[in-house]
Amino acid sequence: VEEFGRQADGLVPRRDELREALGVAPDDLVVLSVARLAPEKGHDVLVHAVAEAGDPRLLLVLAGGGPERERLEELARVRGVRVVFAGDLEWERIVETYVAADVFALLSEREPWAVVVNEAAACGLPLVLSDRVGAAHDLLRDGENGALVAAGDVDAAAAALRRLAADEDLRRVYGARSRELARDWGYGPSVEGFLAAVREARAAAVLLPTGLVFYLIVGSYAPLARYLLPAFPIVCLLAGYAVARLVAIVPKTRPRLRVATLAVAL
Repeated sequence: VEEFGRQADGLVPRRDELREALGVAPDDLVVLSVARLAPEKGHDVLVHAVAEAGDPRLLLVLAGGGPERERLEELARVRGVRVVFAGDLEWERIVETYVAADVFALLSEREPWAVVVNEAAACGLPLVLSDRVGAAHDLLRDGENGALVAAGDVDAAAAALRRLAADEDLRRVYGARSRELARDWGYGPSVEGFLAAVREARAAAVLLPTGLVFYLIVGSYAPLARYLLPAFPIVCLLAGYAVARLVAIVPKTRPRLRVATLAVAL
């Protein structure tokens, strides 16, 4: 993700050239979708949405190959939608296509994640995504960096495209917000999140047995506590958590001190 952002920044000075290579006129507004041309990707909905948006400047660019190409070509012809079928592109060309675009759209009927959303956001594009795209729930903030629409809802998608096409400042603001959100899903933040989860798991591994020890010790000396205090197990778990955090402060290089700390705390 970070590399896409860096590559996009380096290509910005060549944006006009890249758009011209795609057959994009200076006044065109490029709606880009990167996905295999398959029924579940919702390209037909996107073609209808572009038609219903009613803005002649909209140019749909579809990057990807697949069995739906002929049907989509015919649909675009019938609906009067201008479409560029870019085909399957190499990594370098994909980045160039993101830079040439104005809006990224993916209206899939089912999509567990869609890493192309990460890429588009990292390149600073506003997003129009269906609610069946997994990445939408983390990388799209409706009204902040794009629009979330129900899968198959042509009218909602058309309204989102129409609004973005009409407002250059909005596209710029949404694109900047996309980049902010994408940073949290880069390599560094992902590793840090994983390490944080591991640390929490390790703390839990100490918490549960320590809480059980509290439960048994206190329960043996004050058996009525188990019955008179409904929250007694929770109190024991909280005590276990406190001990776990206390032990974690002691360096691993001093195992005896860690054991002594645990014993004293208990």
